[in-house]
Amino acid sequence: MKERLNSENRQRLKEEMAGSAKGGRGISARNTSLLMASIALIVSLLLIQTIYLVQSDYSQLRAETTQYLQWQRDASDLQEGSDYLTEQVRCFAETGEREYLDGYFEEAEVTRKRDNAVMRIHEYMGEAPAYHALVSAMSESVALMDREYYAMRLKIEACGYDLSQFPRVLQDVALSAGDDKLPAAEKDALARSMVFDQAYHEKKVAISGKVQECLTELANTFEARGIATADQLYGILSFQRVLIIVSVVITILMVLASILLIVRPLGRVIRHVQENKPLPIQGAQEIRFLADVYNQMYDTNREQRESITSLLDNMPVMSFYKDVKTGVYKACNQAFADYAH
Repeated sequence: MKERLNSENRQRLKEEMAGSAKGGRGISARNTSLLMASIALIVSLLLIQTIYLVQSDYSQLRAETTQYLQWQRDASDLQEGSDYLTEQVRCFAETGEREYLDGYFEEAEVTRKRDNAVMRIHEYMGEAPAYHALVSAMSESVALMDREYYAMRLKIEACGYDLSQFPRVLQDVALSAGDDKLPAAEKDALARSMVFDQAYHEKKVAISGKVQECLTELANTFEARGIATADQLYGILSFQRVLIIVSVVITILMVLASILLIVRPLGRVIRHVQENKPLPIQGAQEIRFLADVYNQMYDTNREQRESITSLLDNMPVMSFYKDVKTGVYKACNQAFADYAH
């Protein structure tokens, strides 16, 4: 009889376990954890990608800013070179001192700030409007040099210098017939007039205007690029904020799921086990499965205890259990209890 009962209980337990394993009740902690972990992994990968994109856009914006500052310096170099030539030729026209003429040709033929500025702008921007504006400024400056060469030739002759001691380009300047016949004082006055008069001033204003046009085009180019990069960076940062919010929500949901599906049900399970009570079917599917199995085992053990107790109580013979060492009675059936009162 006992073997038959045990066999039936085992069969019933297997059937209950199979039914619970199909996931018909409760939320699976395993599946929930896998889902949350997958979403968290995807969000983390997207966050890593956005961090890389933010760094890339920031580096690009910083590089463009540095490049723009370099463009400004290059455009300003042309203006500075032109102004330096003007300063040197005017000083030579006023004083006739050779050092100013040497400084002029040092800048024009060796330092070459103007030429280098045009070359670098073309290297950076290609055939952009800013480059063409700077080329136009350079052309105006080169055209002005012919007037400056003429003024220096007049000053050289006015001072009575040996022409062969000066650069070839000045030796090749041909004075007009009227200017060549002028006395030294008038040549000197004409030389000063040519680098200080209204015509010269207008040429300088034209050069400055072209340089300013170049700077304006550079600013417009930088602004357009900067706005595009900033908009892209703002979009990435906005998406990054969304990902961070999603990540925080996922974390909170994972904590809540752990508390509601695992931590709290386990606390109730422990209390019921300590109180020797059937377990409540709560929490995650896995905990429900264990509680269900435990309750089945609990019911089986209870039934077995009741069967054994009933069997012993209805036996016609007396039965008892006694500690061998101390002689203390530990248990007995009802027949022995009636006998021993």
